[in-house]
Amino acid sequence: MEELAAEMGWPDKTLFSEMREGFKLVGTFAATGVFKPAVTLAQMSEEELRKNTKFLRPAILGKLKNFDDEVLQKELYDTTLSEAVEKHWLEGPYDVSEMHHKFGEHWLPVKRFGVVQKGKLRPIDNFKESMLNLTFGCYEKIELKAMEHSLWMLVTLVRC
Repeated sequence: MEELAAEMGWPDKTLFSEMREGFKLVGTFAATGVFKPAVTLAQMSEEELRKNTKFLRPAILGKLKNFDDEVLQKELYDTTLSEAVEKHWLEGPYDVSEMHHKFGEHWLPVKRFGVVQKGKLRPIDNFKESMLNLTFGCYEKIELKAMEHSLWMLVTLVRC
């Protein structure tokens, strides 16, 4: 894929190294040249987030024990375990003491919840709750126009 992208002049030169090494979750991201230029400033620095972990971690861990649908929670756990074991998208599961051993005080849990769409469970990671989203900054904006394009095609088909 990397050779094909280079051959066709794909503007994002860092995409494949990021895919190999993993994408950053915090900080200001450089422009890729793929999306529309726009500036989004981070509302919190990485250092501020690091300082807040001692308060955020116990609050998030406390909320993880409360859930409404036990069947959905079991399916979510099984799906997450499948991502870790079969797809190698994740590592773990790790308990709190293992996370402390691995990362010291520099880690935050992220609550994962499930949404059922078209009869299938879709896992969602809530980076807003952990304040991770506040540390994100970028120089581009992704415009989601799928609905507009679908409606345009539908109107065109109806006219024909």
